[in-house]
Amino acid sequence: MEAKGFNDRYQRFRDAGYEVVGVSIDQTAKNDEFRSECGLDFPLVSDEDASLTTELDLMKEYGEYGTFARRVTYRNSKGRRYESSVADIVMHVSMHGGYHRGQIARQLRAAGREPPYTDYIQFTRRDQER
Repeated sequence: MEAKGFNDRYQRFRDAGYEVVGVSIDQTAKNDEFRSECGLDFPLVSDEDASLTTELDLMKEYGEYGTFARRVTYRNSKGRRYESSVADIVMHVSMHGGYHRGQIARQLRAAGREPPYTDYIQFTRRDQER
């Protein structure tokens, strides 16, 4: 998504005296495949050891979960473009699961069945009450 935006404006950057170079921590072969699939006119270089992306502060360490880009550009199922931090995406995933658990519980109750116990904090308190 972001690469396409740069590619669409690539000649304007060059006309203004700039060169566009994409940098990715993926392996060279994967970058070459991506560049070909997207029809990118500008070079895409591999920073497999993350030395450049780290120096430019483009990456963020998330403890035991690993190192990820500080922001991610993506499209939703309707094709709308978004840019979010990895922290916000992780928070969404953890919170949104509760929404779906509620949907499932409602459907089970409507079918006359009792849903399983899914309240995590209550589950952890059971050990304290023993």
